[in-house]
Order: sequence, then structure tokens, then C-alpha cells
Amino acid sequence: MDQSKKSTVDLVGGARVTHRIKVLQLQLRFNVNISDLAEQIIQGLPADRFEVTTVFLSGRPGPRDTESCAPRSIYFDFKKDELKGLKRFRALWHLYKHCRDERYDIVIAHRFKPMNMLMLLNSRLKLPVCIGVQHGIGDFDRFLRRLEARFLIKPNWKTVGVSRAVCDYLISCRAGFRQDNTVQINNAIDIERAERVQHSRENARAELGLNSDAFILGCIGRLVPIKGHIFLIEAFSRIQKDYPEVQVAIILSLIH
Repeated sequence: MDQSKKSTVDLVGGARVTHRIKVLQLQLRFNVNISDLAEQIIQGLPADRFEVTTVFLSGRPGPRDTESCAPRSIYFDFKKDELKGLKRFRALWHLYKHCRDERYDIVIAHRFKPMNMLMLLNSRLKLPVCIGVQHGIGDFDRFLRRLEARFLIKPNWKTVGVSRAVCDYLISCRAGFRQDNTVQINNAIDIERAERVQHSRENARAELGLNSDAFILGCIGRLVPIKGHIFLIEAFSRIQKDYPEVQVAIILSLIH
């Protein structure tokens, strides 16, 4: 028998299924990287037991872009403004029809907007399992967002924070995220792959324009306030005169 057609018996949201479990990964925009968490999830789900579809609410791959490793990718291609305020009702309707017709067993929504859309639709869709993956802090600072989440999170909803800080933030919001429905699963890194693509110490310093004998303080991340680059710069300014051999390297990540 073709392994891709092999049926299985599993419990999904307490219900027993005898087919390959249909999984939808819902993402805000197309931005695929080989180390992206969504791609790792796809690779970690055995193909003989899971049938994975990725839906991107906006964007689509260009000629040189890496496509998702999901067996099926769907691009709704909505514009940024079409996913805001009252304009997003069209996107909600398209997503509702898609989920209704496909009858997914599990939906995994990455980041706030896809999570919020899934929360709104699940009252009608009644999906067996909904999983929200929160990648950052601050999305539930607004009172109305917390109130809405508290009302919409149902027993079939689980939330993952990609770090201890994110998980603690969600629970502290008192927005329906609790110890029994919110877990911490740290972002992982493929160490062997990372080591294979690394430059040597000498080449890396030459590429970055750093002195070969300097003591380097480095960080990598998005240039946004929550990453705290300002604290590194302020600390460096205090020691620079006493430790002239120290240099700071800030590498900006364009993946978000």
C-alpha cells in the first residue's frame, strides 16, 4: 500500500478518526525559510498519518523564493489593508468556506492575526483542535483584545509560546490563556546545519569589518524596541573608554 494513502486510528480532540489527520497551518504572509517553525512542524509530522496544507493569507512566492515543504500550499493573496478592521470580513469569509469545505481535524495558526481570525471562526466551524502559536510579546496589551480572547478561547483551543517569556506573557494577560491550555515549546535550531553553513572566525570578522583581535559583543534580531538593542548600546558606551579592544556587532534579521 502507498504509505501516503495509509489510514490510521488516532484521537483528535477526543474523537477517533480512521483517516490521515488533516492539518492546516495558517500563516499571515508568505515568508518561508528552511529553519522556520512552520516548516519544522511539517517535516515533523509523518506523511503516513498527517495530510498538511499551508494557507498564506497574503503574499506568494516569487521566482527565486523557497516554497513551503507542505504537500499543498494555498495563497489567498489578500492585501495588507484587506486584513484590517471591517475590510477583513472578506478574508474571514474565504477562510471560513475553505475550512468548512476541507473539514480539517487540526488548525495551527501562527501569530496574532491568524490566531484571532481562527478564534472568531471557530464558534461556527467547531474544529476539533485549534492551536495558536504566539511568537512575540505585546499582541494582547490592548484591553479589547484581551476581552475578546477571553470570550473566544474554548476548551478545544491550545496555545504555544515559543519561549518562556512569551508563555509567561500570555498567561499574565488574563485573556483566557491559562496553565492548562498554554504551553512553552522553545524555538529549536538545527545545530548540525548551522555549523555547516558557518563562516570561520577569521572570515566572519572580515565579512563584518571587525578587527581580528577584538573582543566582540554580538547580537542578532529584528531592529524593534522589544529586542532591547538600546540597552546593549548604552552598556557599550559606558565601557568603551576603559576597554577600547571591545567592539559591538549588531546583525539585523529581516525575517519576522
